[in-house]
Amino acid sequence: MSVPNDPNSVQRDRKFDRRTLLASAGLAGVALATGGMFSNIASANGQQDKTKPKVLTSLNYCIATTVSELRNLSDPDSQFIYYVTDSGMEGHFYYDLNDTISVDNTGTVIVSAAGARFKRIYDEAVNVRWFGAEGNGVADDTSAIQAAIDIEETVYIPNTDTSVYLISDTIKIPSNRQIIFANGVTLKLKNNVNKIMIQNSDITNGNNNIAIIGGKLDANKQNQSGGADFATIQLTKVSRSLFQNLIVKGSKFIDYYFGSAGWDMLYCDNNKIYDCELYESDGEGLWLRESNHNEIVGGEYHHNLGSGVAINGGEFNLVERVYAHHAASSNLSINAKHTRVINCICDTNDTENGITFGHHGYPADYSICSGNICRNNTGQGIAVLGNTIEVICTNNRCYNNGGSGIRVSDLSKEVTVSNNTIYKNNEFGIYVGGSPGQPDVQCIIQGNLSKENRYDGIFLIDAHSCLISSNVIKNNGRFGVWLYESNTKYNTVSENRCYDDQMTKTQQRGVYIEGSMNSLTDNMLSGNKDYPYVAAAGNTIRDNKLSATEDSSAILTLTASGSTVYENNNIRADTRVTFQPISASSLTRNIVLTAIGNGNITFAHTTGSNTDQVRIFIG
Repeated sequence: MSVPNDPNSVQRDRKFDRRTLLASAGLAGVALATGGMFSNIASANGQQDKTKPKVLTSLNYCIATTVSELRNLSDPDSQFIYYVTDSGMEGHFYYDLNDTISVDNTGTVIVSAAGARFKRIYDEAVNVRWFGAEGNGVADDTSAIQAAIDIEETVYIPNTDTSVYLISDTIKIPSNRQIIFANGVTLKLKNNVNKIMIQNSDITNGNNNIAIIGGKLDANKQNQSGGADFATIQLTKVSRSLFQNLIVKGSKFIDYYFGSAGWDMLYCDNNKIYDCELYESDGEGLWLRESNHNEIVGGEYHHNLGSGVAINGGEFNLVERVYAHHAASSNLSINAKHTRVINCICDTNDTENGITFGHHGYPADYSICSGNICRNNTGQGIAVLGNTIEVICTNNRCYNNGGSGIRVSDLSKEVTVSNNTIYKNNEFGIYVGGSPGQPDVQCIIQGNLSKENRYDGIFLIDAHSCLISSNVIKNNGRFGVWLYESNTKYNTVSENRCYDDQMTKTQQRGVYIEGSMNSLTDNMLSGNKDYPYVAAAGNTIRDNKLSATEDSSAILTLTASGSTVYENNNIRADTRVTFQPISASSLTRNIVLTAIGNGNITFAHTTGSNTDQVRIFIG
């Protein structure tokens, strides 16, 4: 009880008011009173607190001190706030007189020699500097960083003069952790330690809700000793996690083998990898294994010894807006079902393809490849391989590749190739290959522009039951469409435009059919260097418009031997044409041959061949 006019009563009341404030307001109230109520990151950044202790001290609320002084303080007072001034460790502490068991961790709990527990006042985030991390690129900061992660859910890694934090062992991240790097901060592996840099803490049962935002991980692979393999990041059974704006440099593998990776994720589901960069891995860049429903969006994956991004097994993963380039293997290797690859750029590699679907025994069934640019790759722009079925390749642009623009082979089938722009590839525009034992590929090739490729615009071999429709095929180095070899059967080539509009012609024939039982209907074949098509036996050639402008001794010679139907075709020529159905079993009907200018048309057929209504016009 205070005594009126007692000079000591004012001080007693003042202490009582402060004690009442601390007890009633709690830590949040204390932080507010001391200027410590900041956002998560701001409260973890001691730099913002430096000017406050003088003001608070003048109000008799706060005592400026150091960590060393707190540890040696013999008479702590729970009525005061202690402001630590050590560089990087700045912040407010209070004395918890009821705590006798908390362990000193330097960052949030300091224990004095007398056993007093001083506890930091902060919001949700902790700063690794509080725990003794130097960030000078020389001191080993492993223990300090791990301590911060073990203590709190949100961990902040701030800038320093060098902004390089050196670690000598693996940082283990438990569930429900958010690690936020300041811009320009690097976590670097110490020389000759050969350790994984980042790993989730429970690889047996898994972890969830992990986030790493910003920063760079440098494996320092050029300074690691020989004979050891390690990934930079290795996550096992991690789910519902976010990795954003993270840069990962390097991983160390003595001999590259399938499976080595800079960033390895095994049995990981429902994670988001946004706008990250990964480069100079001795294996794959980012490698998802048996993982489902993950999103890889944005970012750059380049100069890796394997693929930029590889997905093996699992389902329903998304790769979108990724820039993958200069891989030693395929820039993107998709070996998992129901994968969507959308709006990516795959540019330049050493071997294999821009995007590969189906590889290493993992088919990529029911996947979608849309809106991608594949250019300057050593192999194909896009390849569908490995017994893969029902892939849709649409609205892609494939050019300047060493192989074909788009290739479907290796027992793959039921692939739709539609509305792509394919040009200047060193082999074929579109290649579809079955096998003698399994030719029933049933692909749809529709609405594409295939031009200026070295060989054929569209090439089929040992392929049955394909639809080639509504494509524009022009100015290729050999044929527009080539149905190659006798086992290429039951295909429909319809409503295509196959032409050469160059001053110097390169596309020799519009369509060349070697197999039987194919249908060539309602196509426009014009301006090609030589005769528009040559048909083998048993095909149907109907409702086509054929014309040629290049001089040739026989622009159109149809010499099929058996049961080929030529019907309702309109043929125009300004040079010499020999039209010659020679088999008695062929049906030739409603053919219009028009010679324009100096055109010379010869209609010749074997005696007894079945011809009806063949009309020849001069003019």
